[in-house]
Amino acid sequence: MCIESGELFTWGYGADGQLGIGGVTSHHSPQLVQFLNPTTGKNVNVFTVDVDAGARHTAAISGKRTREYHNFNR
Repeated sequence: MCIESGELFTWGYGADGQLGIGGVTSHHSPQLVQFLNPTTGKNVNVFTVDVDAGARHTAAISGKRTREYHNFNR
């Protein structure tokens, strides 16, 4: 779920890491997705403009047209 502020929340079955929140736990309530800078490993603010989610993946596109993809904890 993407809200007006551009934040991305995810929930559901997460045993394979497909929720994109850094772990393999399922969640029954919305959890904020934290985006990390791949170079520094630090959290960065990302304005999410589009999201696709399925049984085994979560994908997001930011306002800067970068993408994040989570599938089987990768």
